[in-house]
Amino acid sequence: MKSRQTINYRISPTGEYNHAVRHRAALPSLLLVASIAALAVSPVLSSPFAPPQTITALGSIVLPPRVVAGQPATLAVLDSTGRLVPGVPIDIGNGQIIRTDATGRAKFTVPPGNGPFLTKITVSSAQAAAVVVPQADASPVTIANVPPFVSLRDGFTIRGSGFQGDADANDVTVSGQHALVLAASPVALVLLPGPRIKPGEARIVINSAGNAVSAPLTVVSFEFDATTHPVVPGRRSKLEVRAVGTDHALDIEVKNHTPGTLRFPDGDLQLLRTRGTDDNIADFSVEGLTPGDFSFSVKLIHRSGLPPDPDAAEQFLIEARRHATDKQQRRLEPLIGHLQKHPKDARRVERSLQRYFSGPSLGQFGFWIDSAREALRGE
Repeated sequence: MKSRQTINYRISPTGEYNHAVRHRAALPSLLLVASIAALAVSPVLSSPFAPPQTITALGSIVLPPRVVAGQPATLAVLDSTGRLVPGVPIDIGNGQIIRTDATGRAKFTVPPGNGPFLTKITVSSAQAAAVVVPQADASPVTIANVPPFVSLRDGFTIRGSGFQGDADANDVTVSGQHALVLAASPVALVLLPGPRIKPGEARIVINSAGNAVSAPLTVVSFEFDATTHPVVPGRRSKLEVRAVGTDHALDIEVKNHTPGTLRFPDGDLQLLRTRGTDDNIADFSVEGLTPGDFSFSVKLIHRSGLPPDPDAAEQFLIEARRHATDKQQRRLEPLIGHLQKHPKDARRVERSLQRYFSGPSLGQFGFWIDSAREALRGE
């Protein structure tokens, strides 16, 4: 699941001083909005639950990456700002339509059968896919992987066994503070850290059906100080993002949301790495264009610790084949065959998919190719 910490800022006329106002959300939220202006103003916080009218601005479905055939699961729907949206109709296949409840989530039973599981919002183009694994005997609660670093404002995924498909039946805490379970299946959970968790080394505890397991992780947050290098129209400056909670170097993605007000000379999407010191900063060049508000988002690039998943990728590529043109099929077939014979070549196949099938307007074929690439990357 992808989300970002977003910061709003105002470019003042030359000579005026920029005052920063920083605030942390008091509720679980996928989006932090701080207002930074020539005159200090009150911070604006996004609610984690969006009003029904935002159904026209839906962003994504949050689905566990793996679900179990014939077993319960939970998904969530986010709007374009990262808030949970109630009342959204979702097609889960076989003619079944479900709706998100007041919390923006929906419980359902995974249809039986093999192949990937696809969900679609009926009133938008948003869709998501998961790998279907066969039903097995009851398993103890175990954790297979935990990302070494998680962002306080990002969702993250844990894979394992023995979890509950009903999201609320899993009691999850990080450093003793409850985490929100966005999506769930018996073999995967998508979680959002609680807002009162302090950045730093932590421990996650998952209690499902009375059985508890735990694992270490590190929680990080990102800060921005507008007073260090004030931005004014017509001049280049530097913006600094500080990672709090670790002195390890972190890979982050910074995206400019207001290119008409602020310019990133190296492109509106920057891939950066923090310095990995006590003052764990990443800086990047910007140029103010006109007075006014601008915003940018910061996203931690997760390292899940998972190896590539060639079985999942094979499911997705076989589905992609159903939507391929003749030319696409001629390039795709050898890659499917190579992956079946040499699953350890997952990274090589992923690079080939990127080389052959990158570009816009690939439709449903492109959706399945992207899903396969994500499974092959692992991380």
